[in-house]
Amino acid sequence: MTAPLVEIKVEEQKLANIRRMLVEIPNAIPTVISRGINRTATRARAELIRRLYKRLNLKINRVRQYVLKPTKATRRYWEARIGLSQQRVKLYYFGARVLKGKGVSYAIERGTHRKKIIEPPTSAFIQTMPKTGHIGVFRRRSAARGSMYELKGPSIGTAFEGAPDMVTQVQWWASAKLEKNIDDQVAFVLNKWRSAARAAG
Repeated sequence: MTAPLVEIKVEEQKLANIRRMLVEIPNAIPTVISRGINRTATRARAELIRRLYKRLNLKINRVRQYVLKPTKATRRYWEARIGLSQQRVKLYYFGARVLKGKGVSYAIERGTHRKKIIEPPTSAFIQTMPKTGHIGVFRRRSAARGSMYELKGPSIGTAFEGAPDMVTQVQWWASAKLEKNIDDQVAFVLNKWRSAARAAG
């Protein structure tokens, strides 16, 4: 399950400016816009991964795993979206450590005070599954030896939604990049069209 939390699209005022600048070559507009959006989306994903890594106590490859590749804009559909997984991340990945004696500690956000799971009668423990090699933080359902369940932290999507400052910053960053990428595409197309016109003349 994913949540499309970052949307990249051209504002109406910018679109009107593009149409004025490319009035002589209107067929180039869909290419200019779709390319500008897609280049912005690729870079916005990298920026989003960087910011999430800086905040969350996860390895960068783990963050990248849960930030999906953006949907691409086309000549007909002028919008890209970056989806973040809503699948909860294993608690083990948040720097889980076995405490001396009993229990496990972890930290969801980088540089924050580590939390401990030591409450009796079923304190947490780290274990490797013998058949699969899967490593996780587990807890038993009762003090008696019996079935156990794995503990998980928040999803990347939930962590992002819970950081409104990051949401605003990434959306602003993407908008600024889109403005530049669109302008670069317009300049490229105009220069190419003028060169062709001079050659023909």
